[in-house]
Amino acid sequence: MSVIEEIVSWAHSQPGWQRDALRRLVEKGTLTSEDDDELLGMLKTSRGIDGGDQAPQPKPIVADDIPHPACYDRNVVLTSMFQLTEVNALAPDQALEFLPTGITVVYGDNAAGKSGYSRVLKRACRARDRAESVLPNVFSSHSGTRCSASFLLEVDGREETLRWTDDSPSPEALSSIAVFD
Repeated sequence: MSVIEEIVSWAHSQPGWQRDALRRLVEKGTLTSEDDDELLGMLKTSRGIDGGDQAPQPKPIVADDIPHPACYDRNVVLTSMFQLTEVNALAPDQALEFLPTGITVVYGDNAAGKSGYSRVLKRACRARDRAESVLPNVFSSHSGTRCSASFLLEVDGREETLRWTDDSPSPEALSSIAVFD
């Protein structure tokens, strides 16, 4: 078990506001003044004191919030990302191919879609920097449809296709992929 997995396991015995604080720290790396206000409100509420408008329900950290280095015993290779739905104005029939070894660098002109692909990868692969939301296609008439993408992986030499949808738990195999933007 990795250190971060032990911390998440330990967090289950902590109050909700502390587990929420830990989730925020893992997701963002630092707390904003808004986070401080909300966490203080949660703490007050947990002690029977009126937390005011700044007291949302705690959203505790769970295993799906962290990258899973538990895939040490498996060889996971991302080979492509395709069938993007409602992601910026990216065409759904496009695919982004990845090299089976080394690093794949995505580059291009401004407004070519690099950030859209990057946001999907960061969310789906549970990257530490997930501050930016995946933006829907503002030109689409599919309002209410969640952003999603399919991924082709090789897991221990066997092809596997996974589907990811924004605001849903990411498939575990994707969490072993490192994404840098």
